[in-house]
Formats: sequence, structure tokens, C-alpha cells
Amino acid sequence: MAEKKLSKKAALQKQLKGLVKSIEEEGLLFLIEQANTIIYNQEAIKASEIINSSGVSKSSGTTAKTTKKEIHIESDADKKNFIVVIGNVRKIVTRDEMRSFVNVINGGDTGNFFNYLIKERRDILADAGIKSSDNEALKELFKLIKSKFKIKKG
Repeated sequence: MAEKKLSKKAALQKQLKGLVKSIEEEGLLFLIEQANTIIYNQEAIKASEIINSSGVSKSSGTTAKTTKKEIHIESDADKKNFIVVIGNVRKIVTRDEMRSFVNVINGGDTGNFFNYLIKERRDILADAGIKSSDNEALKELFKLIKSKFKIKKG
């Protein structure tokens, strides 16, 4: 299995090397930026998984309790952004991002919301230890946003 995965990776690397020869400087800069983002995200997810699998709380170093995470949404001091709180994790969300969350939630289910967050705000999932659309914290956040925020008309 590992050999097959390695050969697939090698084939993809070869294909990418061939394509790179045809890309102009601006496109190469963009690819490098994207590659660095992908690497950073992979490392963040691995670190989050290690922390979550060890059962150690990020803040105190003590064993984390398996109780339900506190989930709420606050406005920041200047009322321009929101702070999404999932347990000990606090994430800043802009008004535009919250509007997008509301649109996705009102048009779908937790699966749609999870997929949206993977694309747009993977950091929220990684930091909160949310690994699937069946996660209780994600379901609670979904319900909270759906009940607290409505789509603006007009």
C-alpha cells in the first residue's frame, strides 16, 4: 500500500515538474504561495491531531475532560467582527464570513457547513479538533448560528 501511494506521489511530482516549465514568473510565485499555505495547513492539522489524541489541554497541560464544549458567539469590542468560542478556542470571524456561514447553514446541513469550513476556515476545524460533520461541537455551532443569525433580505 505504501509503495502504491509513493508511486502515485512520484507520478504527481513528475507531472508537476513538467507543468512548471510552462508557467510564467507570476504563476510560479502564486504556486509557491499556495504550496507554502498547503504545507502550513498540513502541519497545523498534524499538531492539532497530536494535541487532541494526547488528551492534554492546550492551556493548562492537564488531562482534558471529555465534557461538552462551551460554544457561543460574541461581538468584538468595535462590533465589526465576531468571536466564535468553541471550548478554549477563540476564532475571529468577519461580518462577511459570518454572512457566508449563515448562507451555507440556511442552504444545507452540517455536512455542507463542514465542507465550507474545510475550504474557507480550516483553522477553526483544526484548532477546535473538529474532524467530521458528525462532531457534536460542529452540530452545536451550526444550531447556534442558525438560531441567532438570519439572512438579510434586500
